[in-house]
Amino acid sequence: KPKLKVVFDQVGTPTYAMDLARAIVTVLNDYRHAELVSASVYTKSGVYHYSNEGVCSWYDFAHAIAHLAGHQQCCVQPCHSNEFPSKVERPPYSVLDKSKVKATFGIEIAHWYEALKECLEKVRDKHYDVILMDHEMPQMDGHRLTKLCKSDDTIKKIPLVIFSSLVNEEMKRKGELLGAD
Repeated sequence: KPKLKVVFDQVGTPTYAMDLARAIVTVLNDYRHAELVSASVYTKSGVYHYSNEGVCSWYDFAHAIAHLAGHQQCCVQPCHSNEFPSKVERPPYSVLDKSKVKATFGIEIAHWYEALKECLEKVRDKHYDVILMDHEMPQMDGHRLTKLCKSDDTIKKIPLVIFSSLVNEEMKRKGELLGAD
């Protein structure tokens, strides 16, 4: 059985894009309401952090995805970050403090595992029009993930877009050959 090694010594909190979008709409609605009520300066400006609740390692996240998706094609195994040299040094702990955004806007934030379940259900039920991903990821690049997505019967017909600040013509051609849109 093939093995997938994923780092366990880097922890953070995944962010479900739909939850982030809902939070942004809440903030924009608050701003719009304040603008209608008063012409004075908006008092809630500042820096706000958002991600889903809870903490997990990249290994925990990959393991949860495989488990919830019912994939048993490979064995997900934990490993240390130093086993995967990267161009980017990632912090071992990158959990965001969301207390300010929750208190200021009354936002309730779902736990990452519950958000992941919702996300996978929507993908499984084909509720999404596009898969959008960054090419640079900690353990797998966008080309490898594109190949996996395009070989999965449940999602292979969903248009897939890869973005990257490091894109060049060779990367673009490879992505197109693998089925990226």
